[in-house]
Amino acid sequence: MKEKTRYQEANLAFLLLVGLLAIWGLGSYATRSTTVGVIYGCVNLAAWPLIAWLLGREIRCVERTKDSLTKTVLGLLGLYVMQKLLIFWSKLASGKGASLGFLNDENTAWLYLCGAAWLLLAVLIEGKGWKHGPVLAVSVVLGCAAGYLPVLEDVLCLNKLFVFFPLFLVGFWGLPARLEAFLNRKGVRLLSLAVLLAVAGGCLAAEKPLYNNVGFLTAASAYASLGNTWLSAFGGLFRLVWYGVVAVTGCALLSVMPRKKLPLLTLCGRRWFSVYFWLRPVTYFLFARIVRVLMACSVLGKADAVLICLALLPVLSLHSLETAAKGIFHWYDGLKALTRRLASGKREG
Repeated sequence: MKEKTRYQEANLAFLLLVGLLAIWGLGSYATRSTTVGVIYGCVNLAAWPLIAWLLGREIRCVERTKDSLTKTVLGLLGLYVMQKLLIFWSKLASGKGASLGFLNDENTAWLYLCGAAWLLLAVLIEGKGWKHGPVLAVSVVLGCAAGYLPVLEDVLCLNKLFVFFPLFLVGFWGLPARLEAFLNRKGVRLLSLAVLLAVAGGCLAAEKPLYNNVGFLTAASAYASLGNTWLSAFGGLFRLVWYGVVAVTGCALLSVMPRKKLPLLTLCGRRWFSVYFWLRPVTYFLFARIVRVLMACSVLGKADAVLICLALLPVLSLHSLETAAKGIFHWYDGLKALTRRLASGKREG
């Protein structure tokens, strides 16, 4: 059963990565259209909160010891700094204007910084023995209230930290066994398909508001910064509705995911943590230097561009790249080992 659940989560992770790749590609080359707007709305509605949930699943098994927690937190911070640097270098190489800042939530590195804070908070809550229900309710209230403070969108990634924290907690704690069993019933899977179609229909009906207020979906902007009178006044209520929609959509997506190993796709999903690390730096350069040239060519060139994008996820899930990402994550252990070798060399000398 656990193995089937892991396959299910890995297949969901692959789907989310495909969604991110799609919106980044469409954002670079597609002209504004209803179809593009619906894809933007659907992906941004579900991808970021579910990635926060996946991160909770990824690091939930960390040992509750000071040494293990220190290594994990430092590892996440190392990935944060390194991905920021890689994105900066990738933008420079692609000919785009680039600025390097570690105090904003630009690009995708925010997940690692938030993850370090989320882990410490989750372990603190666990140590206090607080019940999950009240803690989750309080975190949702804080997530709804965060958007009223514009300062949170300017400093580090505090707005995202509050908004996505409930999703991380649910992943860290794990879904109740009864809910997992319920989602895997055949009838519920059919119902989940209907739910997903309804969500897609809702994104189609609200295509323009969702596209124009993408900062709300990604928690990148405070309510007042979106220039929407309704969001400025009732942003907290809209955020509460958003939590409900995300919960239903997430459960529906998990329910319809295959509970078996799919060739190549499941492997990509199981290695989503390292794929996510490399994906944005690579796509900046790929879209600017290679895909752009192909998109300007004939239909055959456009087909080649699509094939390159489709091949990107399997390539980024190669074991060598996963090992490299793990090496960055375990930089603290590497530093300690190097220090011991240098100290040993001095003593021998």
